[in-house]
Amino acid sequence: MNGKASIVHAVKRHPEAIDEALQANGLTLPIVDLLVLHQANLRINEAVAEAPGVPEDRVFNTIQRFANTTAATSRWTG
Repeated sequence: MNGKASIVHAVKRHPEAIDEALQANGLTLPIVDLLVLHQANLRINEAVAEAPGVPEDRVFNTIQRFANTTAATSRWTG
């Protein structure tokens, strides 16, 4: 995997997917109490939340406690 390209793609596409899901359900971001993202990379989660202005306390992260799944799998060669 190209790590940098993956991060750039995730940071771009996650907010688009969130917006699409909200629109499909007739909702807006201010109504969301908690944003739960894939727990692979804290930098991605922070950037995704920052883009639409979601406060840090409304983004659920377990990475600090249970580690980053990207780091745990980055050496796997199959």
